[in-house]
Amino acid sequence: PDSVNVLDREGRRQTINRNGQRLMEIDDFAPFVGQPWWRLKPEPFAALAAQAVQQAKRGETIRFQAFAPTFKGTPKWWDVIIAPVSAKPGDCAAQHLIAVSRDITVAHQAEQALREQEKRYRSLFDTMLEGYFLAEILFDPAGKPADLLFLETNAAFESQSGLKNAKGRLVSELLPDLEPFWIDTYGHVALTGEPRSFESEAKPLGRILEVKAHRIGGLQSRKVGVLFIDITERKRAEAAMAQNVGLFSRLIEQAPTGMHVVDAGFRLQQVNARAAPVFANIHPLIGRDFAEIQDILWGPVVGAQLSAIFRHTLATGERYVSPAFHEQ
Repeated sequence: PDSVNVLDREGRRQTINRNGQRLMEIDDFAPFVGQPWWRLKPEPFAALAAQAVQQAKRGETIRFQAFAPTFKGTPKWWDVIIAPVSAKPGDCAAQHLIAVSRDITVAHQAEQALREQEKRYRSLFDTMLEGYFLAEILFDPAGKPADLLFLETNAAFESQSGLKNAKGRLVSELLPDLEPFWIDTYGHVALTGEPRSFESEAKPLGRILEVKAHRIGGLQSRKVGVLFIDITERKRAEAAMAQNVGLFSRLIEQAPTGMHVVDAGFRLQQVNARAAPVFANIHPLIGRDFAEIQDILWGPVVGAQLSAIFRHTLATGERYVSPAFHEQ
């Protein structure tokens, strides 16, 4: 499958095999006889070839890879070996040189595509907001998960975890007081291949993390990939919100006047004890569309007017105080 050129000591073409003519797209080899083998080749192929000839003359075998189109302009990548041919076995003086060129265009293109893919992956890996690490789970003689070795981390790993220079180090070294839950969970993922998604607090870090873990590799692999994000502030905000909602709900319930709460989706969420008699005959009540409730209570005409007032307040935040009236 290769192109084989026989050269003289100075690297001038003497003969070429038939497959070489086909690969190089040479219709007539005669004009090339006696010409430098690297003639009409682009750089750096020409320079590499000329240097290889000089080394081969001294008895060395040289190999290089470079781009050079065929003589009809087809782009090709070549894996080239140039070796001396001596007159006698053991003679270091080269009588001739032989140049063997193999077409590696397809393989080179595949490697180039893989490098581009890896480059895109690395760019995504290093710009994502979530922290990520690849780790190997280490097991004790009894087969129980015992430690975790960080193999790879992305740029966001440090900001999301607070750990610095983790790559190549054990979690027991970085976080000796880490709860066993973490190693046990990652060990389970590594052993079973079952992915896990969870939220948990890592107390030595002082952070609550949202985590997605999955095994990397086949059945025998003990590596896990972990995507995580620090949700500590979100959890604190949710807890504060829940506390505020609870306080607000208690204030509504203990209000001296009838009160009810309508959410942004225009559904009734709460009715205190003093207002409950007004809605006593409406079932279901909580979670029901408030416009329907208004229609039931006041009829479609007045109900629509009242609903419009409530919607305006929800949309603008403007308070509305109704004029005094006496219900018949």
